[in-house]
Amino acid sequence: MEHQERTDTTTTVTSNTAYTYQWFGGAAQSSITKTNGVGATSTTGYSQFYYDANGRLKAVYNPTATKQQLREYETDANGQIVQRRETEELNGWNIVKTGTDTF
Repeated sequence: MEHQERTDTTTTVTSNTAYTYQWFGGAAQSSITKTNGVGATSTTGYSQFYYDANGRLKAVYNPTATKQQLREYETDANGQIVQRRETEELNGWNIVKTGTDTF
C-alpha cells in the first residue's frame, strides 16, 4: 500500500490531503483524508473506497460528510459501473478504516 500526501499553502488556510492505495494489478485508491486548518479550528474529511476481489469498485463511504454517505456500485463483467445507489444507511456493510468489507 502506498501513501501520498500533499500540502497546499497557497491560501491562508493550510490544507493537507493524504491518499492511500491498494494494488489489484494496478493502483486503486483506498482512502482520502483531507485536513483544513490547524489545531482546534481544523476540520477533517475522510472517504474510504471498497473493492471486490477483482479490484472492481463496490462502495465509497464518507462518514465525515454533513450526513453519513454510502455510495454502492454495481458493475458488469468488464468492471464498468452500471448502477449507483446513494444512501445514509450502511445496508449490511461492516465499515472499518482498513479497506476490509463484509456483506
